[in-house]
This record gives sequence, C-alpha cells and structure tokens, in this order.
Amino acid sequence: MKPQWSLTAAVGLVLAAVSLAVFSQSHDQHAHAEQGKAGKVENTLSTFMRKKLSAASDVLEGLTTEDGALIAKGGNAMAEMSRVEVWQVLTDKDYRNFSRDFREAAKKLAEAGEKEDFDAAALHWIKVTTACIDCHKHVRQQRAAKK
Repeated sequence: MKPQWSLTAAVGLVLAAVSLAVFSQSHDQHAHAEQGKAGKVENTLSTFMRKKLSAASDVLEGLTTEDGALIAKGGNAMAEMSRVEVWQVLTDKDYRNFSRDFREAAKKLAEAGEKEDFDAAALHWIKVTTACIDCHKHVRQQRAAKK
C-alpha cells in the first residue's frame, strides 16, 4: 500500500505548479523584451532556464504519478545545472547562498526519489520551488537596482 499524501504535500504541489506557470509566463515576457547583444545573452539564459523548467516538470510528473526514477532524474538535472557557468548571473553572497540552498534541496529531492520516499520528495520539492522563487526575486531586485 502506498503512503497517503499529507495535506501539506498536496498544497505544496499545487503551489509549485502555479509558481512554475507564473515564472514561465513572466520569463517569456522578459526574454522577448531584451534586444541586441543583451538579448542574445538573455536568450541563452532563457534557453537554459527552459531546461530547468523541463527538469522541474519531470519532478512534478514524478510526484503526481509516484515515479521515483523521474523525480530523481529531474532533481539530479537541476542540481547539476546549478553548477554551470550560465547559472552564475550574480556574484553576491545572497545569490551564492540561494544557489547553495537550491542545489542542496535538489540533491535531497533526487535522493528521496531514488528511495521512493514520496512524502519526503514532496517536501524537498517545496524547498526547491521556494529557493527558485526567492532567488529569482533577488535577481530581479538586483537588476532593478542597477537600472
């Protein structure tokens, strides 16, 4: 018998799905607004973030279908992506901390998927999503301050 999902995990999954949809829409609008050389850099970052969203989609699908391998695949992909150069859009301490928190949560998410511990995976998914939202907010604030 499969474990029962807690209300917290279910709410977290819904919030994660909504957050991904909102981020996706706002990120598309931002990417289309960029032009010239900055637009090319943003397009590269946009393509990279689309890959992150694809990995996140794998996790969400794995959570909803209780597919541990799919959760692990998405979690591992996101953890690895957080180490590549294009990820490093800022160099301040807060950004480094957000990246570290994201990477750690993604690793724990992948481990929970490998163990087919779906309740733990759901909680780590919430932490990954929170780290994404917090970091993106920080990046927007830093970019706005430079304008």
